[in-house]
Amino acid sequence: MTEWNATQNQMACDLAFASIAEACCGPKWVVSQSTPSSAELSEQCLKDAGLEVFTQEGASFVTLEKHGRLRGCIGSLIASRPLSADIVANAAAAALCDPRFPSLQEKEIPDVRVAISILSVPADIDCRSEAELVAALEPGKDGLILHYGTRRATYLPSVWEQLPDPAQFVTELKRKAGFDESFWHEEIKCQRYHVHYIKCCSVF
Repeated sequence: MTEWNATQNQMACDLAFASIAEACCGPKWVVSQSTPSSAELSEQCLKDAGLEVFTQEGASFVTLEKHGRLRGCIGSLIASRPLSADIVANAAAAALCDPRFPSLQEKEIPDVRVAISILSVPADIDCRSEAELVAALEPGKDGLILHYGTRRATYLPSVWEQLPDPAQFVTELKRKAGFDESFWHEEIKCQRYHVHYIKCCSVF
């Protein structure tokens, strides 16, 4: 993946912060806090030649944590829109649309911490069995996608912190996708990706 600099990292965080604030509190909150709106930041990305990465199609995940616990996580596996727009959309969705959690409330915002994962293009893993998949994985580095039929699930590389054993990593991802832990099929599609991980300093 292309190396990112501090300016690019901060822009990604600004996009996410502004989107979450607008989604939860409305534009008036953004104005009162002297924070650029997500629309303004997106336009800035398009105009600023030094931040052209945000004008290119990209895929991202935005993760919210509150007091060290997951509070929302939404993302894109395949790039289909400019990266700036993807971050803005996923940040708002992580705050309001993650079905595992109620919508984020304005009073919670000061306690929220934001992390952004910028994904590489997924690459197929050549494996004929679950054992071959497990052996092919690079713990701590690989994000994994499992896709069979209408079911698909992914674990970001950060999940290795909770599931450091490759076999368990695969088993739990199968469960997340709705499969039995013993499930395997020769037509299951396995892909890996890497991420550029940005841990944002809170500005809320």
